[in-house]
Amino acid sequence: MGQKKIIVVGDGVGAWCLLFELAKLDNLEIIQIASNSFFGPCSFSTTSINCLRGTNRGLSPLGDLLCDSYQTFEDFYKNNSPNGIYPGNEVQFWDENSSHSKRYPNFTKTKDHKVYSDMAKFEFFHENQAYFINPKKLGEWFHRQFDNSIKQTSENVLSIESGILITDKNEYNYDKVFVCTNSKSQALLAGKNPKFDYYIEHSKSVSGSYLECKLEDYILPFESNINLALEKHHFIYRYDDKLIQIGSTTDNKCLIAVSYTHLRAHET
Repeated sequence: MGQKKIIVVGDGVGAWCLLFELAKLDNLEIIQIASNSFFGPCSFSTTSINCLRGTNRGLSPLGDLLCDSYQTFEDFYKNNSPNGIYPGNEVQFWDENSSHSKRYPNFTKTKDHKVYSDMAKFEFFHENQAYFINPKKLGEWFHRQFDNSIKQTSENVLSIESGILITDKNEYNYDKVFVCTNSKSQALLAGKNPKFDYYIEHSKSVSGSYLECKLEDYILPFESNINLALEKHHFIYRYDDKLIQIGSTTDNKCLIAVSYTHLRAHET
């Protein structure tokens, strides 16, 4: 029986996790195709925090799926000890007019905490276990696990037909293809399957931005990774990476928001 040809398109966390598992299997010829300089992986432009945020089992199918996914993530972290994943806390703050009291029944009054008491605007808070991910370090760890088992090539995928994937450089035959890309997946996958068409037609891109600075001479009263969720804004202290991030600054019209024009100018 000949080898099956498997193609994985993309080079973000979805592709890494898939390649990590595929590399364990026998009788596969695996090719990873990505063009990071043209389509930057979403995994490198996110604050990358994994937290259940009060989600519990038994309330909805989606809630159960989120809990299952979180448990899978924790099992992976405990079994493999990958570089680039650091435990910490996310602290949700709210006032009496918020519905968060139902989500977090075991809340605490802000005034009773020695550090959070300064946040007088918010009457209550709840601490959640969270994991802070450094995508660059995690990606490097993943690649060390599977690079020797797969062929990697930098090409732009133009179309995917039945059994043939076409790039700007080559044509590839395949038995299975997995598309682990950004919102551009819709252009590659539309019309392939009616059920999946419904899914991609009802999905949407989620945009956002955050400010980031290196922690040099600042002194903060935290000795671990922490995210302070202040209504729709997030103050993120990445203790292990010595970084401060302020999230949701543009979409939520924060006073310190940076325009998309300035963000794009900074990137280039």
